[in-house]
Amino acid sequence: MNAAESESLLPCGRPKSFEHKTPSPEKIEELKLRLREYLTRSRLKFTDQRWSIAQTIITTGGHLDAQQIVEKVRQSDASIGPATVYRTLKVLCDADILEKTHQEVGGRILYELPDEEHHDHIICLDCREIVEFHNDEIENEQQRLAKALNFELKAHRHVIYAHCDYLKQKQKN
Repeated sequence: MNAAESESLLPCGRPKSFEHKTPSPEKIEELKLRLREYLTRSRLKFTDQRWSIAQTIITTGGHLDAQQIVEKVRQSDASIGPATVYRTLKVLCDADILEKTHQEVGGRILYELPDEEHHDHIICLDCREIVEFHNDEIENEQQRLAKALNFELKAHRHVIYAHCDYLKQKQKN
């Protein structure tokens, strides 16, 4: 197995199923404008550090916890401290540039860029891979259930925690 092949494998040996696509330059500019407008409305300053943190998150993508974001930001600009990153995470969430997607079993909160298309998550308890999926049957059943219980469904988060079969198969061999 060469280095490129091993980089595309998860700790359990299963191939990665999610590859982040960097947003287009137009989308990045749109997010920059959204941040500027939010900061102006909130009477906060648009700073190079805030934008540097936002850019790092935007170009990295995926599902990251706060510590992973701190590490990525420090790789690109060592002068930005962890406290600045943590404060900026809240600002980016409030500006709808970043969202808390879910909390792992271990308590880590994960962040991702908001997606225009709704999706849910399956988290592997063995290798911690997060698989995004969309299932119309689940979506329809949630709507039906909400209506049957006299609710108007506005939003939801669906996270499945599971063990993948890949590791079981690997251990058998």
